Amino acid sequence: MTTKSIHVKFPSYEDAGVLLFKYTLSTGEVITGKAQFEFDFLNPLHPQIIILNSPFTQLNGTTIELGETGGQYTLPNGDILVAG
Repeated sequence: MTTKSIHVKFPSYEDAGVLLFKYTLSTGEVITGKAQFEFDFLNPLHPQIIILNSPFTQLNGTTIELGETGGQYTLPNGDILVAG
């Protein structure tokens, strides 16, 4: 099985606080969602990915806490989402 690391770009302080993303998985299917940070005096805290639409219906609408920049979450197909 081929897997891939997907580096999800997160918003900066100057952004609106949320960035939408759309990525093609190693299976050719598409996953969409939004990435957001909370900020504490310009320091990013609690990076989150919210899955809006994916081939993994159990994840749709789910918020994934990544803990820190560089945090990872493995999708059911083995692809890895990386907070970046």
